[in-house]
Amino acid sequence: MNLYIVPQIGSGAKGDSYRPKYFDALGAPWSGVDIGESFLVSAQTNAAQDASLQSNADVIRVPDNVDGAIALNATANALESLGIPAQWLQAGQTYRQVLQVVVGMAYLIQRCQAGGLRVQLKGHLDDTLGSLSANTRNIIAAAIDSFGTLDRSSFVGTTTIRAVLASIGQQFIAGAVQLPWAL
Repeated sequence: MNLYIVPQIGSGAKGDSYRPKYFDALGAPWSGVDIGESFLVSAQTNAAQDASLQSNADVIRVPDNVDGAIALNATANALESLGIPAQWLQAGQTYRQVLQVVVGMAYLIQRCQAGGLRVQLKGHLDDTLGSLSANTRNIIAAAIDSFGTLDRSSFVGTTTIRAVLASIGQQFIAGAVQLPWAL
């Protein structure tokens, strides 16, 4: 099983669902979770399919040793280039820990989308909660509360989207919510 972060394609309309770029034509079984404009994909790829995917500049291949320590700067730069906040990364974290936090962020974003908010991360990570409409803030609050165990009490008007996502993602890794997507 290989892990990739790839761009998201599709309009979300009936017949054109959001899905990971390249996988329609690849023919490899996959499962994934979307986060903003990207997809984290677990796929059963052979060597040729893996090489084909990695030949694309917009594909990030997660190292096979997910329990190895991250390359801090490279990982931070890769996540930020996709609009995924990375200010919370620390030396010594493993790729597995990083992926668990990112999946937690993705689940929050999906709950926001289920509430009617199409989340776009690129260019908006440093927006503050106070700069968002009351309706948008309410959807975010309801999405957080829908998990039942996440704490949003420290979020104020000056809290950035990047800080909200980092906090929620880290609460997932701390066990506040069980991740159904095993990593």
